[in-house]
This record gives sequence, structure tokens and C-alpha cells, in this order.
Amino acid sequence: MISRFWTEDSCLEVVYRMYWLCYHIHTYKKTQVSLVNGISMGGGASLMVPMKFSVVTEKTVFATPEASIGFHTDCGFSYIHSRLPGHLGEFLALTGARLNGKELVAIGMATHFVPSAVSFFFFLECFP
Repeated sequence: MISRFWTEDSCLEVVYRMYWLCYHIHTYKKTQVSLVNGISMGGGASLMVPMKFSVVTEKTVFATPEASIGFHTDCGFSYIHSRLPGHLGEFLALTGARLNGKELVAIGMATHFVPSAVSFFFFLECFP
């Protein structure tokens, strides 16, 4: 059923656009903030991590589950995973294990933890 809608060219176009976006986010000079109050997996996770500020909550669920479909971690995650402490990056890439907000802050993949009861708008007022 999917093959009726997705051709090889359209799949390549999606991959090209995602990698283009990830590259530009990684190299952008202006300050960027990601606010994650829910699921951030795969491509969404690759958009969250390189930001100058990544704000997560207790509702945040982070994973790179590409291995479960026979794919490799993409959009810069091979670079990011290789810089995590110990063998954590290897473990995350091979298992697709999920991390919560506090765990992301503890390993340095997020910069701030804010309880979801606190308004993100209040948090944004802290930035100049």
C-alpha cells in the first residue's frame, strides 16, 4: 500500500530535505530554543539536540528507534551518540531505548528541565 504513494524519488527527496534542515540547524548562528513536552523520536529528536537551549519536561520521551526498522541513526546522531559518556551512545543507537527529560539533562542532551506545570511562556521570559 505504501508503495503506491512513495516512489524511490519521493523517498530520496524526503531524506534530502531532512538532512538539509538538520545541517542548517546545526550550523545556524542565531540562538535557537527547543521546547519538548512530549515525544521526540527519530527526526524530531535530531532537531532538538543541536539547539543552544533544549527545554524538556517530565512528559518528554526521547529515542532514536531507527534500529528497530533496520535503519541507522541519522541526521547527525552518529556524531552526537559518539560523544555521550561511556557506551551510552552505542546502547541508544543499537536498542532505540527511551530516555525521559531528567535523563536527557543528566547526560547533556538537553540543557534545562522544567516541570510541565510551569508555563513555557514563563520560561521563555527568562531569555533576553
